[in-house]
Amino acid sequence: MSLGERISEILRIEPDAGAIEYRGLWHSWGELGRIAAAVDRCATQSGLGAGAPIGVLMENRPEVVGAMLAVVASERCVVTLSPHQGPSRLSADIAELRLPLIVARRASWEGPLRAACAAAGSAGVCID
Repeated sequence: MSLGERISEILRIEPDAGAIEYRGLWHSWGELGRIAAAVDRCATQSGLGAGAPIGVLMENRPEVVGAMLAVVASERCVVTLSPHQGPSRLSADIAELRLPLIVARRASWEGPLRAACAAAGSAGVCID
């Protein structure tokens, strides 16, 4: 069994069970699975197969876990982007990396991330 198959199997075992507690709220395996499926669909529709680099804005949030599961399970390459380095450095990283797809939470797209992705030619996926 591949790692991707194992991750998919785990997400289906008990979808209503709590997987991650964040700020006093539990997020279920099913929720993580829906996020993972949505990210995988976007990547597949963009023509990104195994080994393709996908940027993930690494915020300490449950949604990011779902996105990471999608990228790892699909055998694509996770490229971590730090939101803590400030907007100008993040924009410079995006310009340099020219990733085909970047995944981030809705709140992150409201800042300079959208313009940096557009300038680099990177498509964006919003997770929430």
